[in-house]
Amino acid sequence: MALDPQAADLCERIARSGGGRFAGRTVAEIRHSGLDPSQMWSLEEDVLAALTTLIHSANALSDLELAAAKGWTQGHADEVLTDLLHGGFARFRALADGTKVWQASLSGHRHPHTGMSDVLKRLEEELPHTESAVAGPDHEVAAGVSLRLYRPEHIGPVPVAMFIHGGAFVSGSVQMYDAFCHAIAEMSGVAIASVEYRLIPEHPFPTQLEDCLAALQWLLEHGPELDLATDRVAIMGDSAGGSLAAATVMQAHASQLGTVSSLVLLYPVLDATMTSPSIMENSDAPLFSATCVQWMYNTLDAPPDDWRASPLQSPHVKLCPPTFVITAECDPVRDDGARFVERLAELDVESQHEKCVGMMHGFAMFAPLLPEATRARKLIAEELRIRLGESSQG
Repeated sequence: MALDPQAADLCERIARSGGGRFAGRTVAEIRHSGLDPSQMWSLEEDVLAALTTLIHSANALSDLELAAAKGWTQGHADEVLTDLLHGGFARFRALADGTKVWQASLSGHRHPHTGMSDVLKRLEEELPHTESAVAGPDHEVAAGVSLRLYRPEHIGPVPVAMFIHGGAFVSGSVQMYDAFCHAIAEMSGVAIASVEYRLIPEHPFPTQLEDCLAALQWLLEHGPELDLATDRVAIMGDSAGGSLAAATVMQAHASQLGTVSSLVLLYPVLDATMTSPSIMENSDAPLFSATCVQWMYNTLDAPPDDWRASPLQSPHVKLCPPTFVITAECDPVRDDGARFVERLAELDVESQHEKCVGMMHGFAMFAPLLPEATRARKLIAEELRIRLGESSQG
């Protein structure tokens, strides 16, 4: 399996910065370095110029106005703005005549610290307001558990997808996935509710699943107050968050907590037995090797027969809603997602599997730097629109 050249270069930069490779490191070290795209990622010069222009503009700009201000063609301006949309740094509103007017979309929740984060921090401080309209305040669900709501511009109730972040159960945060959630909300026209759940080892398994279930229950109960259409709900997650998303859906349906219309999984970890062939095939994969997977499950310390840590082995797979799974070719847990889709098919549950060639675990965080990351985000947005019934946003 060959890693895409751009992805390989990115992985080298991440490794040099101290990111990835959980095994052999302390939890404190992992949380300090993290895998924050804004630390490794650089905006193209024109993209950064456009973002700066949007921030300094007193009013929203159209692509024509941006092109005139920068001396660009309209086509180039549109390409640059679309990159900002896919990266989670801009949003647009369509006027009656079809013109799109654009605004910067920095949430004000970020507390970046190095590299690209310094640029975002500086630009964020220049915003006339501390929060973008797309991201509302965090809502406390329970002690130590909260939801951050990202809402696209729509009148009337909008459907909602609850997002559960990855991080090997020991790291990751709503903060780290801020731009990703911005992008998906804007691209799909669906509100995103991002869960801040408690982490291991301070909060042992299955606290994380209990927190996600509590967040879902709160969302279903309080969603109407936030103008959310709680009869159209999806759950999605990446990596360890994909495991929690699958377990949350199955537990919610088994206990009749509520009905979920769609499940979206990005390179999920679903089998604590580590019996998927890809574990050996991609044992030395960058960022997330087989040793890292083993370390993650050792740290999780779940009972070996507890399906909540191995959703692939769950007796409740039949209860899953239509499911969309994205896997990365150069990933030790690639076959977890593939086997889950196969099991869904055996049980006559509607499912779709998208295989991303040349990509590593976690790649979807790096749009628009990696074209496959942008494509994955478009596919996720389209899946949410189809399943939850919203119109396209871009």
